Amino acid sequence: MAGHSGDAATGVDHKLVGIVLDGDALDAELSQVWPVVHAGLEVGKVTDAVWSPGLKKNMGYVSVPIELAGPGTALEVDSENGRLRGTTAAIPFVDPRKLAAATTLIT
Repeated sequence: MAGHSGDAATGVDHKLVGIVLDGDALDAELSQVWPVVHAGLEVGKVTDAVWSPGLKKNMGYVSVPIELAGPGTALEVDSENGRLRGTTAAIPFVDPRKLAAATTLIT
């Protein structure tokens, strides 16, 4: 199933969700996945992130354990440019008609 990882014996244990990253605009897309930390433990990875000029936020996709997948979960991300703070977010980030953000993005 796209966006999920796990196996048939144990079921799905991770989910691909949105992430909003604090900080200045990212200069470029990721050249490698970034480790994600929660409560001092590595729990997942950012698979893509980019600056959104329309929403004026850094946003991307993060694979995290199901229990951390709800919107608003605080995470730390070890990026190529140092540690960034991030917050999980519902996707899509904007509604399909691109009229407004689909959910409130936590800043």
